[in-house]
Amino acid sequence: MNLSPQSFLFEVTSVFTIAGRGICVEGLDHTQLDCVKKGDFVELRHPDGSVCRAEIAAVSYFQTYAKPRPPIEARSFPILLPPSLTTTDVPVGTTVWLVE
Repeated sequence: MNLSPQSFLFEVTSVFTIAGRGICVEGLDHTQLDCVKKGDFVELRHPDGSVCRAEIAAVSYFQTYAKPRPPIEARSFPILLPPSLTTTDVPVGTTVWLVE
């Protein structure tokens, strides 16, 4: 899957902090895993209309699930954003867009 600049990636469904690493936002679809990487920039469009940009610190390809593991189509993958952001900076419902 090729994404163009200003491509919609996902709507944040979950957000949490990883101490010392940053905040983890979840919602990336399995078909987009090869389209984003560490160092890419994303635009975060908040439900209140405000916008900010952030650099992706990491993309997670693995998750731990209770057995049985759901099919890959039903999974949501996280990206890690820098520790300068907090969970209140990226509320659930924020949309994430890939930017140049």
